[in-house]
Amino acid sequence: MPDFFPIFRWLLFVFVTIYFCITTIQAVVHWYGMLSRRDRYTGMLRRYLLVQTLRVKLVRFWGDALVCLMLGVVFVLLWYAHVTLEAAYAVLRDVT
Repeated sequence: MPDFFPIFRWLLFVFVTIYFCITTIQAVVHWYGMLSRRDRYTGMLRRYLLVQTLRVKLVRFWGDALVCLMLGVVFVLLWYAHVTLEAAYAVLRDVT
């Protein structure tokens, strides 16, 4: 009987990637359309967003950046372990 988990994992990867791309593009287009208007209040909003972006202190986000880095390392280690186990299973299947 074939193993359906790799097929499921690949299909999940494809659908999640497509969904992420579509929703991100839609959000960027929406924000660009909203911030490109030429009225007084949109100009105020653009200036407010610019000032708040410049005021962000990166020191506050060191903890979050460290957590993201550690999660990335864990992801790479799990991926490496998965590839190694798949190779070991392939060798065991060929032996038996």
